[in-house]
Amino acid sequence: MVVVQKAFFLLCALVACGPGAPAIPDAGAPDAGYGKKAIDAGPPPAEAGIDCTEGSTPSATYPATHPTMPQVLSYGGPVLAHPRFVPVVFSGEDRTDDIAKFTSAVATSTYWSGVASDYGVGPATASAPIAVDETPPAQIDDVQIQAWLQAKLDGTHADFGAPDPTAIYVLYYPAATSITAVVDLSCVSFLGYHSETIVGATHVVYAVIARCSDPTPMTAITAHELFEAATDPLPFSAPAYQHFDQPLQTWLGQEVGDLCEERPTIVPPDVGYPAVPIWSNVASAAGRDPCQPSATPYFRTMPESPTVALGRGETRTISLVAFSDRPSDAWTVSANADDVDWPDRLSATLCRATAQNGERIPITITRPNSSEYPSALHIVSTLGDVTTTADITVVDE
Repeated sequence: MVVVQKAFFLLCALVACGPGAPAIPDAGAPDAGYGKKAIDAGPPPAEAGIDCTEGSTPSATYPATHPTMPQVLSYGGPVLAHPRFVPVVFSGEDRTDDIAKFTSAVATSTYWSGVASDYGVGPATASAPIAVDETPPAQIDDVQIQAWLQAKLDGTHADFGAPDPTAIYVLYYPAATSITAVVDLSCVSFLGYHSETIVGATHVVYAVIARCSDPTPMTAITAHELFEAATDPLPFSAPAYQHFDQPLQTWLGQEVGDLCEERPTIVPPDVGYPAVPIWSNVASAAGRDPCQPSATPYFRTMPESPTVALGRGETRTISLVAFSDRPSDAWTVSANADDVDWPDRLSATLCRATAQNGERIPITITRPNSSEYPSALHIVSTLGDVTTTADITVVDE
């Protein structure tokens, strides 16, 4: 789902997490953030007997040896092996030509094949937009949208034809129409979403694109939903790629578009319109930027293990591993702790505040004596206006 509270997209409003699922907070900046605060400084490393020069030599091998990067996993549901994009526009639509050109270009692009193939999704095709001579109501909800689409696919509308289980019906609503999905409102909570319905015995995949004043381009919203609809076409009845193999404190969603939601839009050369980077399992496994395509160095600082066992009042030093997929300037490293109302906040000390490919940074973590629950640290790496994050979850020993 595309939402307006974040820079681009957030999932847990409708599609993969389902109604009522908890939102996943953002890691925020090193000294501020939603639900997180900068960690307490702790004692100087030298007083704690830690050698802060250990592991401070960069590597010329890119990426340097690093912990396993995350993968998006499937719950076992199907993907659309050869999806067909079917745009649907309403009366007064002034961008029908752009919609047609964009969906056709995406279907045959390396932008599509370069990431979709990671998930067993092959080449796509695009149909000419279906122009419906109707003006949608001022307000409509997802139940009504499903009923409308079901009626159009009942076999009596030649322009729609029979329901196609390989199709992604992309419905472009005008700015005058306000859309409600579960409890979320278009242009307030989301810019678009994808879902499923049933026509007879056929499962039908559809996406809804709202028209808002938000600066995110309509084509970028569409690209996001096309990738997610193809890799997770039946998110409720038979979910596919919509969950991670690592803790999710600092990841904003679980589908392949949501995971790259804060990246700026891109214009793939063989598409010619604004689109968005999409999570690539292949790139992630290789230690490259998981959000593809990417033209800038990817860097990250990760714990050797995402989980650290600590008893109450205990202190432990572990190593953070820094790596980049190509040469880059040094980046800054900081740690945020969960901001909680009970006395479970961790304290930690980083040996060094900068890192480069192949370096290791000792971090000393202390769990309070009064701690009752597991807590998390969020390792934040920043270079210019680019930030990456990794989590350390502290559990009972």
